Amino acid sequence: MSGSGGTGTVDGPCAPSGALACAGHAQRSLLICSGGKWTSNGLCASGQYCDTRSGNQGVCEPVVPSCAGKAPGATFCEGQAVKECGADLVTAEEVETCTGQACVGGACVGSCTPGARRCSGARPQQCDGTGTWQDAAACSAGTEYCSAGLCQGCAGGTRDCDNNASNGCEVNLSAPATCGTTCANRKACTGASTCSNGACVAPSCATSGPGKGDCGPGGNESCCTSLTVTGGETTTLASGYTATVSSFRLDKYEVTVGRFREFVNAWLGNWRPAAGSGKHTHLNGGSGLSNSGWGGGYEPGWDSSWNSQLPTTKASWDSVLNCDSSYYTWTPSAGANERLPQNCLTWYDLHAFCIWDGGFLPSEAEWQYASAGGAENRKYAWGPTAPGANAALAVYGCYWNGTGSCTGVTNIAPVGSVPAGNGRWGQSDLAGSIYEWTLDWYKSPYPMSLCNNCANTTSASVRVGRGGSFFLVASYLPSGVRGSLTPSTRNDDLAGRCARSAP
Repeated sequence: MSGSGGTGTVDGPCAPSGALACAGHAQRSLLICSGGKWTSNGLCASGQYCDTRSGNQGVCEPVVPSCAGKAPGATFCEGQAVKECGADLVTAEEVETCTGQACVGGACVGSCTPGARRCSGARPQQCDGTGTWQDAAACSAGTEYCSAGLCQGCAGGTRDCDNNASNGCEVNLSAPATCGTTCANRKACTGASTCSNGACVAPSCATSGPGKGDCGPGGNESCCTSLTVTGGETTTLASGYTATVSSFRLDKYEVTVGRFREFVNAWLGNWRPAAGSGKHTHLNGGSGLSNSGWGGGYEPGWDSSWNSQLPTTKASWDSVLNCDSSYYTWTPSAGANERLPQNCLTWYDLHAFCIWDGGFLPSEAEWQYASAGGAENRKYAWGPTAPGANAALAVYGCYWNGTGSCTGVTNIAPVGSVPAGNGRWGQSDLAGSIYEWTLDWYKSPYPMSLCNNCANTTSASVRVGRGGSFFLVASYLPSGVRGSLTPSTRNDDLAGRCARSAP
């Protein structure tokens, strides 16, 4: 390791014989103890230095060019590794490896690893050197689809009619709503959905009856209406992260008693979610939302072990859905409550319902985006106006059929009863009515400052709830307010709504 140098001795005793030392970095001089005196032992080669650290004295080590001119403790990037300069500015130790981010200027930044690829709908994206997703040209509709971040050709150059809008190969997706079993009729209805009056209808509204086709202030709209939320970017109002979401549909109404009754019948008939189902399959080539929590990857979908979280008999369903003697909306048989929001649902109940009904649970970012009106960043779903001591804008604080005093189920309104409080894209009751489950595990602050089609799916102890309720006060109504509950919680003001892929 040493270069050539002169011979001679240096004043001063030394021990033991053979010990090594340095005469100083500037000279790059090596010393060895011989005959009780320090003797010159050559020079370190160009680009090396004589290490004076304890345990390394007298050994030539390579100089770290990146530390030249920096202060001790300064950081720099070496590939995806963050390294820190030592006190002598010629040593450096790795302190972090950037995973899912880029190493820039001595720090991990951005939201992706440089060179990574993914799909955003029909548009490929690639991560640049700053850890930022960059769009490429959209794949050609009808002849191409995006997969693994690249445009792929449709099989045989034809449109495939498989009800997967993300692959860009669908037939007449913008045509008037018609359905059928062949490509001559737009697309086939999939899963448990059925064709009714020219449209694919979710299972919970496939049959007529209260709580299925009589929602909204006029009582004449399908309770399964699902409205498109146009994608974009928003900055949250409370937790301080920026969320970007692709277009999706979010049900206009919370799940009604009438709709959930159909699900209970299906569950008692031994329907169960397939393992891995319930993901945002229109994203990332079918992998779904990226995981914003530690660990990376994508949303896992339904875990079959969760089946045991749901009752298996009619009597047990009737029992658990009566989670509060004064405020529960479920009745053992159809009655006057069918248009009310179904309450007393656990996270598992709602997740399974949404899968059965052809959708999935909205991520926290999607729910936030819809409630805040996207880039408008509304304080409340309807805008900046604070709710009064009434139910004019939201069903909250027991003002529905009352004066702020909670008296029972009469304080719970039929879904969609307050259209003045609807969100930017038409969804009802995003504030008040029922506290709504989202897909994410709760973490505060949110695990990423930049969220691009992501959800925190790293297992924790509590899930995220949003939106306030008929029982809660006004401070729970702003779009950015977050709540946390264990996923097995059953409350008289807890349930939600489903999201779906955009057509």
